[in-house]
Amino acid sequence: MKARLINYCIKQPQQIIYALVLTGILSLSSGLTLLQTATAASSKASGEAEKGEMVSKGKLISDRGRDDDRGRDRDRGHDDAQDDARGHDDDRVVLPSSVANVIVEDLFSKVGIPAGELKVIKYSRETWTDGCLGLGTLVEQCLQVQVEGWRVTLSNGRFSWVYRTDLQGLVLRSENQIAANLPPAVGDAVLQAASKQSELPISELRIIGAEQRSWPDGCLGLTPPDTFCTAVVVDGWLVRVEAGQQRLVYRTNADGSQITLDTEASTIKPVPIPTSELPPRLQEDVIFRAIAFGGFAGQTYETNLFEDGRVVRVLVNRDGTTSESQTKQISEQQVEQFKKLVKQEFEQFNNLSYPAPSGAADYITYTLTSRDEDTTRYTDINQDRLPSSLQTVIQAWNQIVAVE
Repeated sequence: MKARLINYCIKQPQQIIYALVLTGILSLSSGLTLLQTATAASSKASGEAEKGEMVSKGKLISDRGRDDDRGRDRDRGHDDAQDDARGHDDDRVVLPSSVANVIVEDLFSKVGIPAGELKVIKYSRETWTDGCLGLGTLVEQCLQVQVEGWRVTLSNGRFSWVYRTDLQGLVLRSENQIAANLPPAVGDAVLQAASKQSELPISELRIIGAEQRSWPDGCLGLTPPDTFCTAVVVDGWLVRVEAGQQRLVYRTNADGSQITLDTEASTIKPVPIPTSELPPRLQEDVIFRAIAFGGFAGQTYETNLFEDGRVVRVLVNRDGTTSESQTKQISEQQVEQFKKLVKQEFEQFNNLSYPAPSGAADYITYTLTSRDEDTTRYTDINQDRLPSSLQTVIQAWNQIVAVE
């Protein structure tokens, strides 16, 4: 049976085996092994085996016909993207060109942006929780097996797309589906508004999401105080913009002539932490620390993650002594995964504070510090409005310290 599968898959190995994996006939690991065997057999028969390249979904763009300008644009654009990516990740494994090409092709097929206009601005090796790369829907049956792969961010200078793949680019999914038909005039108008709001040049802003919406009234569903809004449905857009350490959300009408900032959905603008308020340095064997202060009781708790996986939480008394010590243990793998996440995502928030809204009371302030002495501060009442990367670190930390 396996021999017949190999012989049959020599001509079209990716499509056949990918279908078998999705239907559950083959496991992901068995499918990849079978694909490698079939591809090797095909290469040996044709005498065209290529060295040093990973198996990818389809041929590399550079191997395809270059008889039109679009093909040449793809090759040139991808080479630039790979150069950019290597510049970001010299100390890590380099993203295979085969994987990058598959992503570029998929993005081109969905939104029509030529590869020559795209750059890989960020990538990292990841371990996904299932065969759907952690992005399965409620109606999908995902293989319950960990999948090694990549997380890749591409941009054309105005928009950004984030993809997840397996190691070889056989399976890929987009984290943020940007509407392909967002009118350029609307996008440009939103970027101008975001530039004014964030005080950043448009070149440093990126649209990371856009959805068509129907707003309930002439104020786009955001009625200012003492304002009369016409009771008519307004078709338009919900547009998300990445602006430095902020995420801004705008509501617009159909042509972008009316734009309103959704302050509740947007992230808080950070402010610098005064030097006098920075916490003391970490102990030598501590890799991460959280200091929580406030709430109804006004108490201070300090939690430290040690290199050996110990998580120690203590109550800090007013005289500086500690009590109520609690300790739990996490695995070496959990420690390494958290260290990797912190290294990738936390540094960009160094010395930034996300304060509570004016007039708020009885909130808890958290001060987080990493081994590299990067420190950020936020309050529990605005956690949902923090940048997504910082929320990811906080969620991972909360899982580590959670009482079992």
